Amino acid sequence: MADYLDVWARSFQLAGTLDRKGYWTAFLGHLLAVAFFNALDILFGLFPVSPHLLLGWLGLIYLIAQVPASVTSTVRRLRDAEFSGWWVLLSLVPYLGTPIVMVLCCFKSSAASGSSDRQRSVVVPQYATLKRGRLDLSNTSKGDQ
Repeated sequence: MADYLDVWARSFQLAGTLDRKGYWTAFLGHLLAVAFFNALDILFGLFPVSPHLLLGWLGLIYLIAQVPASVTSTVRRLRDAEFSGWWVLLSLVPYLGTPIVMVLCCFKSSAASGSSDRQRSVVVPQYATLKRGRLDLSNTSKGDQ
């Protein structure tokens, strides 16, 4: 439940990462919410929106409202699995895109981000320099030790 609420709270934040457990817990929460709203639609006679769409009005409103939370959580999950967040655009490809993105979200978290890291930050010592794309810490003076 906390992961589901965290995804909603960070609906418009692309920064940071989201671990595998948090992503799939929120995904399950979204499925349960859609089922709940569809049950309410049946109960109140608001079902279906159209004969081809097995979704009631309340379920449709919820699905539209959860789009930002779903997209940003998928971007953060992809980033945690060391993929570019732009891979989420593959979901727009009919039939193949969404299953491929779901498989990418199943990969393990990167070792650098940690299993429960929500917002990754890097602290670089003041004396560090960057040489040929690598962090060089050899410039330390005896006063820094």
